[in-house]
Amino acid sequence: MSNDMTAAAVQQQIKVLRMLMGSMAGGAIALGVVAMMILPQSDRIVPSQLGFCILLSVIGGIAAWFVLPVIVKPLPRGTPRPVSDGMARLQTLSLVQAALCEAAAMILLLLAFSADVHAIVVLSGMGVAAAAVMINTWPTANRLLRVRRRLEESGARCPLDELAVRNS
Repeated sequence: MSNDMTAAAVQQQIKVLRMLMGSMAGGAIALGVVAMMILPQSDRIVPSQLGFCILLSVIGGIAAWFVLPVIVKPLPRGTPRPVSDGMARLQTLSLVQAALCEAAAMILLLLAFSADVHAIVVLSGMGVAAAAVMINTWPTANRLLRVRRRLEESGARCPLDELAVRNS
């Protein structure tokens, strides 16, 4: 690991990932607020529409949760730069997961412009989509450990979680 990423470099990449995922979550909320401002207000909130919007966002979040084994392939034993490769796979995973959650938000936005849906209903669904982005992509210690375990299934050593919290 002498030619691989240092703890400081991993921590910097984690900071960048946090900024990106926070921006993606905030984008869903911003779209909901914009939709609320420009859409004509419906007369009433229909509970089935509210349930559908929230359910759609939850489904996007659940789909995002289950893509880890598909996106993150184990690193082969003897990988020359396991931490760099692991970080790249973590970033790819985070972007794919955020895209799945955001897809639900985009469908809600299309629904808002094509059907008579109260803007608060759309904003509620966007809020759930934003929460799904944060739950699925925020690089917590548990998330880094899950990714590490997946990366190390073939025998490589990739201590992303240790480097992310190490004082440099």
